[in-house]
Amino acid sequence: MIKARLALAGSLLALLAAAGPAFGAATRAEYANQVNPICAAANAETQRIFEEAFRKDEGKRRSGFKHFNRAARESHAVHVAAFAQIKLISAAPGDESLVAAWIAADEQLLALSERSQRLSEKLDKLFFKKFTPFGGGRKAKRIERKLDRLIAEIEPLLELYISYGTQLGVTYCVTGASGTPPTI
Repeated sequence: MIKARLALAGSLLALLAAAGPAFGAATRAEYANQVNPICAAANAETQRIFEEAFRKDEGKRRSGFKHFNRAARESHAVHVAAFAQIKLISAAPGDESLVAAWIAADEQLLALSERSQRLSEKLDKLFFKKFTPFGGGRKAKRIERKLDRLIAEIEPLLELYISYGTQLGVTYCVTGASGTPPTI
């Protein structure tokens, strides 16, 4: 019984620690100062994940993009966790609609990138698992057309996301930078 209570208390403390501060910002600069370190940490983790994937795939001719695809899924999870923390930070007065639009754009981008990731993995399987001398034929062309349509949806949305993030001053979120963010 005591062990169960200790385990429950430990999980609650870990959850609270992972959630980070859930307080609002009085100004746009304070919001940026709270959000940028979260994004910087997520960006550093994403960079580590992809460097490891490239190291594993280096020099392997028939591995396809197995490690790269796994890295993309892991970085997606890192991004989702970072934005879960960001959503806990309330916007500065007057910036509520801008923050809501930025977060909505991020959620749409995540959904589209998840779809494109699944299609890319299907395409990789065609080329590397079931290799045909004609490059996958009609099935591959159909997947490529779907990917092209997704990219056409992603590009304007990405511009909006960057624009909103730039207005908010959350440069580490929209640039992929890592390191220690300066305070504004």
